[in-house]
Amino acid sequence: MREFKFRAWHKETKEMLTGYIPEDVFSWKTQGQPIVIMQFSGEFDTDGKEIYEGDKVFHKRNKEYATVIFDKGKFIAKFEKYSVDLWQVCYELEIRGTIHQKLEL
Repeated sequence: MREFKFRAWHKETKEMLTGYIPEDVFSWKTQGQPIVIMQFSGEFDTDGKEIYEGDKVFHKRNKEYATVIFDKGKFIAKFEKYSVDLWQVCYELEIRGTIHQKLEL
């Protein structure tokens, strides 16, 4: 069973908040903090980095970018023209940034 982890993007300070327990992240939201909460997918990219909802990833073989989203109970890599279950392609992906940050090209 995968570990449930979360991170949060602070809209005002423009920083990614990581390393906190889920209770902290969710209490910030209920206190009105301007954050966007992102969940760990349970998958890792080619460099062993944890893939989170909202990550921008690069498919090395197909040379195209996707956004990781959670839709209909599962994590998906959403490319420009199609979508695929994240677990099917995670071993070919490299994280390049998030939807909130600039991509590392």
